[in-house]
Amino acid sequence: MGILLAVLSLSVLASSETPAPAVLFLNVRVFDGESGKLAGPTNVVVRGNIIERISSEPIAAEPSFTVIDGNGRTLMPGQAAENWGTYVSVHAYTPPPIQRAIAAGVKVIEHGHLMDEATAELMAEKGIWLSFQPFTDNEAAPPVAPANRARLMQVFAGTENTIALAKKYKLKMAFGTDLLFSPAAAAMQGAELVKMRKWYSAPELLVMATGTNAQLLKLSGPRDPYPGKLGVVKEGALADLLLVDGDPIANMELIADPAKNLLVIMKDGKIYKNLLRSEKAL
Repeated sequence: MGILLAVLSLSVLASSETPAPAVLFLNVRVFDGESGKLAGPTNVVVRGNIIERISSEPIAAEPSFTVIDGNGRTLMPGQAAENWGTYVSVHAYTPPPIQRAIAAGVKVIEHGHLMDEATAELMAEKGIWLSFQPFTDNEAAPPVAPANRARLMQVFAGTENTIALAKKYKLKMAFGTDLLFSPAAAAMQGAELVKMRKWYSAPELLVMATGTNAQLLKLSGPRDPYPGKLGVVKEGALADLLLVDGDPIANMELIADPAKNLLVIMKDGKIYKNLLRSEKAL
């Protein structure tokens, strides 16, 4: 079994002169990025960069279709300044800079690992988002000098407290990391999401990393680089999809090993990785 994930992507308009390429995913299960549940056996048509049709009924393949048999694997969405019609986010850890940022109109706090209760309450009152990465003392922790190690341990301890405050005050929570500029580091992002299984259920985390993250990106307003519906497997949504070899609701560890478990990667309607046999419809 596996799961097809829809990831956030940049929309590119298909040419009106040439028919858009189409892919038919047969027999997949859909995690839509909103409900936190898996649908039964489903067929999905992607045309160009848009999810065109989702149906539990058979869908006839057109001659130009590329057909991918999911064989019971699951489809789910993945891992998305006011005067200018957009928003500002800041990296801040302690109460004073977080509160100053909110007073200045910031809408998203990145990290926030050393916030206190008054700050969490203020964030809830103002509708401020928290974009969070679970810093913990494990193999991913950076090597630092002893003096800095003591400060780092404060941040590690703050992870537990900040999540408790976020849950208490029902903060708008997004998942994000600082793992940038390195393919090896980027491959660890799924493992970072899995680490949050200590505090959240698998459906909660998968929705957070897909549909909820997409809601945050939509704060960009007219400067939104992703025109269209993001982070969901819905008709009319952007076709950024992952086919995962297993059910991440039952086993989130699948997300931690993308090289092995992401069988198909589709971005903007184009297949970049396919470990399954696909064929043109006859």
